[in-house]
Amino acid sequence: MHTGFSHGDAVTGLMGAFAVLAALHRRDTDPDSFDGEWIDLALFEPLYRLVEWQIIAYDQLGAAPERAGNQLAVAPAAVINTYRSADGDWLTVTSATTRSVRNVVRLLGLPDEEFATVEQQHAGRERLDTALREWVAARPAAECLAAFERAEVVASRVFTAADIVADPVYAEREDIITVDDPDLGPVRMQAVIPRFHRSPGAVWRTGPALGADNALVYGEWLGIDDGRLAKLEAEGVI
Repeated sequence: MHTGFSHGDAVTGLMGAFAVLAALHRRDTDPDSFDGEWIDLALFEPLYRLVEWQIIAYDQLGAAPERAGNQLAVAPAAVINTYRSADGDWLTVTSATTRSVRNVVRLLGLPDEEFATVEQQHAGRERLDTALREWVAARPAAECLAAFERAEVVASRVFTAADIVADPVYAEREDIITVDDPDLGPVRMQAVIPRFHRSPGAVWRTGPALGADNALVYGEWLGIDDGRLAKLEAEGVI
């Protein structure tokens, strides 16, 4: 799967942090047998771990799962996809149980008895998907979402970055903060998540310029004196 975003970098960082915390927990709870830890984590492995069921399905069924787009291949009765409304918004619909799929069926005015069981729903997946796509395409997003709510169908508008910035829930939770940058001025960005109420984290600057922290890292942390530091800079080493 390729999503157009570097998930591997972010997820590997998170899983690496979890590994460090697990090792520290072992150190604190079993100090007598703990002799340090060597954490081995390849960049691809967190993404491989997130796929969950594919290896088991191949081992037990002999079938390699194929691309399913936005649909959920492991839920045979599911109606899960994204659909474009008449006014151009994208909506995501998630109905992963027999009951919730029947709610979609009733909303679309299709014969309920033809989608009463998991087997019937699985056989009619393409029919349901096509009907729902046409139904959403004929209506503005607000009308679709109101109808979904009345029918107890789980659905949401797919947010753009502009939608997130304007959304009152993000604002209420203070998930968007403004940080001053020496070159760009005020920059809006994600806040620290999750939030600690007793000792909250903070974003105290944007990304520093190249070499901005040389004195701190090489001087204060590594103990390189000013003369040697200047020589390394003159030679282009740092």
